[in-house]
Amino acid sequence: MSVEKSYEYMMDSLMRIISFVREVSIEWWWFEQGSIPVVNVRKLEIGDKISFDYLPKMPLLEALRVIQSNFELIRKLQSKDRIDYALKTAQDLYLVLQAVSYIIDAHNLAEELHAVRESISKSRPEALDEFIDAANNIIKRLREILALDVFSWPSERERIKKEVKKVLELAEKLTAKRKETASVIERVVQEEEKS
Repeated sequence: MSVEKSYEYMMDSLMRIISFVREVSIEWWWFEQGSIPVVNVRKLEIGDKISFDYLPKMPLLEALRVIQSNFELIRKLQSKDRIDYALKTAQDLYLVLQAVSYIIDAHNLAEELHAVRESISKSRPEALDEFIDAANNIIKRLREILALDVFSWPSERERIKKEVKKVLELAEKLTAKRKETASVIERVVQEEEKS
C-alpha cells in the first residue's frame, strides 16, 4: 500500500470514528448528547514556528475534529517532525476513544435506570416520584464524575454500579407492593363475588 493510500485509509477511519461518535452521542440524553467538555487534546499549528499545545477541555466531537485537523497538517511537515507529531496526535486519539468507551459504559447504566422508570410509570405511577429522585441522583453523579475526570470512570464504576443496583432493588420493591396490592384486591373481589 502506498503512503498516500495509507494516509487516505487512516483519514477515512477517523471519519468513521467521528460519524460513530456523532451517532451514539445523540442517545446520551443524560450527558447533553455529548456536548459536555471531557477531554484535552493538543492542537498543531504551523506558522513561523510549530506549536502543539493542549487546548482546554472540550466535547468529544470537537476533540476528534482537532485531531483530524492535526493529521491533515502533519502532512505539511518535514519528515523529521512528522513522526513525532503523528505519534502525539495518535496518543490524543487513543485517549478520546477511551473516553468514548467510558461514556458508553456509563450510558448503559443510565439506560437501565431509564428502562425501569418506564416500567414503573406504567405499573405503579404513584411510586414514580420516589424512583425518579433516586435515579436522578445517580444520573447526576454519572455526569459529574465524567465531566470532572472521564478517566476516573474505571475506579468509580463499581461504586456507581452498586448505587444503580440499590435503585433497581427499590424499583423491585415498589413494583412488588403493587403486585401484593393487586392480589389482595383480587382476593377481596373474589370473596365479595362468593357472598
